[in-house]
Amino acid sequence: MPIRQVRQAFDGMLVPLVSHTLTHGSIEQAGRALARSSRLVLVLQLPVILLLWAFGRPLLALVGDGFVGGYAAMLCLAAAEMVQSACGVGELLLVYARPGLMALLSAAFVALGAGVAILLEPLLRPTGIGLSVLVSYSTRALCRRAMLQRLFSVRIETTLWTGPAVAVGAAVAVAVALWPLSSLASVAFGLGVYIGALAIWLGRAGDRPVPDGFISKAEWPAQPQLARRVTVSRPSRSWASSMAARKSGTARLK
Repeated sequence: MPIRQVRQAFDGMLVPLVSHTLTHGSIEQAGRALARSSRLVLVLQLPVILLLWAFGRPLLALVGDGFVGGYAAMLCLAAAEMVQSACGVGELLLVYARPGLMALLSAAFVALGAGVAILLEPLLRPTGIGLSVLVSYSTRALCRRAMLQRLFSVRIETTLWTGPAVAVGAAVAVAVALWPLSSLASVAFGLGVYIGALAIWLGRAGDRPVPDGFISKAEWPAQPQLARRVTVSRPSRSWASSMAARKSGTARLK
């Protein structure tokens, strides 16, 4: 899904940055930087959710008429993927610090999702399976947040999420109000409201969406320079024979 690809675009950058920050900084510094990274992932994913909500039915109809019935399940899976991708950035810190515990928790939440799916699938069919994934991922995100605060005293402030939540709420309201006139125009105006609300919120807070707080390679402590190793090569045979010939010629002259 495109929502997962947004998160995957950051993994190649976040994994080494988290490792460098934990090595040369502190867990608290890495936690704050990961929280800001989570917000950036969420900011980029919310417009994708808005587009799926607006054009999900026509897209499913292109595949087949029977697929339109999976519209609600698709939205549940998209919301679940958004929760896991945005809130799951903090899991990098837990994986580095408590890998065994995270493996057990992953198995527990897989069992939770399977149990909820068994209960909801007979009632809601595909939507029940989508809801089970959303419940599993949301519970995992709440547990992850509590673990970060309890184990490492890393608290993710709710103010980081206020701006994106208000912006997407305003965008949905505008899109719903203009939908009877034109679907394309409603989505375009909704995206414009989303971007404008985010810009106003960041400007008033004096913040910027780019994640910071990581320790990059350029900021590492200076390492002592090692003495350069000088290698002395052995003389070749031709050079040794020529030197011997010169010495013998000098001795004859004398």
